Amino acid sequence: MIEIYHLYGLNNVPHCLAYYYKNKDNNEPSMLMWGDDAGDVHILEFLAPQTQLFEKAFTKQATKQTKNRIYMQDLLKHSRFVQHTVVDGIHKGEPIKRIKYVSHNDLIITGSASPKTSVVIIDRAGNKKPYVFKLAKGVHCFDHSKKLNLLATGAPDHMVRLWNPYVPNKPITVLEGHYSAVIDVVIYEYLEQVFSYSADAMLKVWDIRDYTCLQTVILKFPTSLHGHIPDHGSFPLHLNAVIGSPHSCLLVACNDYIAKLKLGLYHKPADDIPRTHYAPLCAAIYNQFFREVVTGADDSSLMCWDFETGNKNLVFTNAHGDEEITSMAFDGNWRRLITGARNGTVKVWNFQNGHNLHKLEPVDESEVTGVLSLVEKEYMLTVGWSRTITKYDDSEGDNLYIEADDSWKGGTLHRDDILDLAYCSPNLLATASFDGEILVWTLETEKLILRLDCTSNTGTKHAGNDRRRRSEVEDGERLSRPNSRHRQSHQPPPKGTVIPVDKILFLKHRIDSKLTEAAVLVSCQAGVTKWWSIFGNKNLLGEHRGTDFPTESVLATSCNEDNTTLVTADTQGFIYTWDITDYCIKPAQQVEKSRPPIRHLWRGHEQAVVSVEYIEHKDGDFILSASSDRMARLWSSDGKFIGTFGQQLEWNLADENTWIHPLNPFSEEYLLKELENSIAKKVSEEEQTENLEVEEEDDVFETGDGSILPEIDQHPTKEVAQVPVCKRQLASRAVTLSEIESIKSTWLESDLQIKERARTFHNMALQMPKTSLGVKAENELLRSRISRQQRRGNFGNVDKDLTNRFGVLCCPFQVLATQEMNNNVLPKHLPVTQRMIQRGYTSSSLDEAMLKTMDLSIIIEDDTESRKKVNKRPKPRLPSINSRSNTMVSTKLS
Repeated sequence: MIEIYHLYGLNNVPHCLAYYYKNKDNNEPSMLMWGDDAGDVHILEFLAPQTQLFEKAFTKQATKQTKNRIYMQDLLKHSRFVQHTVVDGIHKGEPIKRIKYVSHNDLIITGSASPKTSVVIIDRAGNKKPYVFKLAKGVHCFDHSKKLNLLATGAPDHMVRLWNPYVPNKPITVLEGHYSAVIDVVIYEYLEQVFSYSADAMLKVWDIRDYTCLQTVILKFPTSLHGHIPDHGSFPLHLNAVIGSPHSCLLVACNDYIAKLKLGLYHKPADDIPRTHYAPLCAAIYNQFFREVVTGADDSSLMCWDFETGNKNLVFTNAHGDEEITSMAFDGNWRRLITGARNGTVKVWNFQNGHNLHKLEPVDESEVTGVLSLVEKEYMLTVGWSRTITKYDDSEGDNLYIEADDSWKGGTLHRDDILDLAYCSPNLLATASFDGEILVWTLETEKLILRLDCTSNTGTKHAGNDRRRRSEVEDGERLSRPNSRHRQSHQPPPKGTVIPVDKILFLKHRIDSKLTEAAVLVSCQAGVTKWWSIFGNKNLLGEHRGTDFPTESVLATSCNEDNTTLVTADTQGFIYTWDITDYCIKPAQQVEKSRPPIRHLWRGHEQAVVSVEYIEHKDGDFILSASSDRMARLWSSDGKFIGTFGQQLEWNLADENTWIHPLNPFSEEYLLKELENSIAKKVSEEEQTENLEVEEEDDVFETGDGSILPEIDQHPTKEVAQVPVCKRQLASRAVTLSEIESIKSTWLESDLQIKERARTFHNMALQMPKTSLGVKAENELLRSRISRQQRRGNFGNVDKDLTNRFGVLCCPFQVLATQEMNNNVLPKHLPVTQRMIQRGYTSSSLDEAMLKTMDLSIIIEDDTESRKKVNKRPKPRLPSINSRSNTMVSTKLS
């Protein structure tokens, strides 16, 4: 690495860095950010990073060592290439430990140990109010995922917390399991997992969807032996994840050592087409003020999307607990979101940050099918299977719980479940029920002005007519029926039975134009579209099939502002646009049976379309659709496919080159395009995929991967996450006590892998689990388990067919093998010795039996005299001891 420039004269010490570039191939501006020990953030924006970063020094005094020195005080002289910005006072004197830039909404995220400003999310331009997360001991680290709309933090209190980035008051969940401070966290978006790493070299893998610990790996660095806590840097984890690549890995740094943990290939289900939600959608609605789309699903999740790019902005989970969302609407100011659920609950949200502003008192534990906010009248209305119109006071913005007001002056006139609600400002309200009736109300007096019977030929039923229905349901015996979009069959019911009204829509422009005789209300039931006049003498002006399939229904309708184009969608997934400019403008003698001209027709979804909306935008007219196939899609008004909310690629409404068109969701090219990445990730079905595999390298260190984890089934009472674990053959050598302690810690850690559901944990002191056996007995048990694992590693894979091979191939088992014995035939003429001849043996008479009994011993006669001569040896002649002593004394005297 070559140092090109040196930046001098910084006021404070930098603690963390972040660099952002938009496109490395183009010379577009990039940013270098750092946080210092004073709690400030400095931003250097390089205007042409590939051309030049700073001005060159042309003075004669500039030497080779000083010409690349840049001083902070002189940055104004380099304004052609770089701009310096300071965001001060973010953490007010606390060192910034981590900094990250979020490009899609121009946000900066910083973290520190301050309990008052643990994590701060600020707008770089300073136009928005910052989001401040407070933790008692601050944070060591954090990571952010735009795709998952998730913020993960690690703190000194051993906890990992998952947050909604726009809800700082309370975390989504708290993950327990570490025994020391969490010093780094990384979000793995592809598998929706979080890696957390603590100071005692413990790495944990968490599943984001159900908040469970999938795997625990205790790394054995040389510096962590003998119970010492290793010294890590500020950024010990680095995730190198390339989807479908076998080289994807997680790197862990500790002092002079690096651990490489290989990420296994994950075999996703065959259905890899992008989905908006994990569950069927109930609706998708457009906010014209913020230019956002909000989608709701049956799993009680809400998602906010950027309409102009398709990017995900915000996610609400468990909006109504486990109950499915059944209705959605914005208030009159387009600033609040109102949702109703199947259990009768209604909530009001600030959909910009996810705050629940109000909870409305439910009138019945039954489905809410329509919600309406009347800002000028300062109240809200809800309808549903309770059959009543309920009011809620909306004048007090600080009132968290709003009680139901049953003072609707019109009373309860519906005798069956209300399925839909339509509003035409300022004073018209219409409600449609399961028994085929439409009631039109005036909001001035809250009185009924017209009753429309969709089951009769004329369609007229005056407000005073209280004729008994054919399908009256007695009070207290209401039937439990599925929502219209969940019905198994959409075939028209037999004659004589009620036909539910699935959808109603006011044509507001015709009402404002005072077309008193024209059809101003559209209803859909059993696939038939009916056109109603509510001011003239004749009510039913026209009816026709709204779908080309006789057994399907129309569940979604919308219209443009001037009421010239009607959009309908059926339960087969087809979307229709109709030219209704002159349709049913004046009453005729007979009910109009012909269909209006179809402008465009295309199939948009695989299953029933539950909502459509005609959107008039500055870049053109578009159609938003949502379906039970878990997708929300955007189309041009003539049916060109723009994209699916949730896909990876962004779109630009003004640039058709960014649209999926000319492909459509059902073309083979589109399906291949969406699945090409998943095909690369497929592996053989016989191979076992591993979520996390520790790769041991000789030049790094030995990893403590806990290879005895496959025998965790000895604890059947524990509910352990069923995930692949690391497998490695043990070396055939003696096992040391330190290795026993290493494996014991991993074995004990397996007791912590108990599945925990989504909840918030209390902060409490954690204690290591105690063993029921003595230390000596436990060590002996572990030693026997390791010995058994060694034998499996050494001999478990022996192929008996390879132990005896022939030719030039040889193996150690062949050397030790016992060869078979063959019968050998003696030759006819064997050589004989002189002694054998003396004993009477000849070469022709020798056979195998004679050789076995042959006596070849040598007889030696006993010669005593000769033995005596042999044993007789001359003895050495030495003087006696007395004579030798006398000789020595005489020698000394002389």
